[in-house]
Amino acid sequence: MKNIYLIPLAVGVLAASQAYAWQPSIPLDVPIPCASVLNEGADTVAIRVTPTEGSYGIPILIGLKGSQVIWKREFPRAEGVNAAKLYATCTGKIIDIRSSPPFTTYWEHQKYRWDGKSLKWLKKFTTFP
Repeated sequence: MKNIYLIPLAVGVLAASQAYAWQPSIPLDVPIPCASVLNEGADTVAIRVTPTEGSYGIPILIGLKGSQVIWKREFPRAEGVNAAKLYATCTGKIIDIRSSPPFTTYWEHQKYRWDGKSLKWLKKFTTFP
């Protein structure tokens, strides 16, 4: 009889601006504190990326009450982000989604305005170290 080993995977929430482990087809939630806006009853606002093409997926904004998703918003004009190198912040009403392609050091930014109900695309740009 062959031995079968099961390896438990830890699932948890990390603070924003930390690297996250990703797995194909499994949603990755990156919490972002947006304290300056009302969040339609959500305790936590997060960027959710479900990798569909390697480590890349399209980000969406979700509101969580506990662990339950209570609303979802699509980012207008969103482009795929690398879940393996993903950071997101919310400063005031501005959400900045940063992603770095594999084997590179530059960051691709997608910026949006979030008023607690709707998202507005602001700009896309690249920064270099």
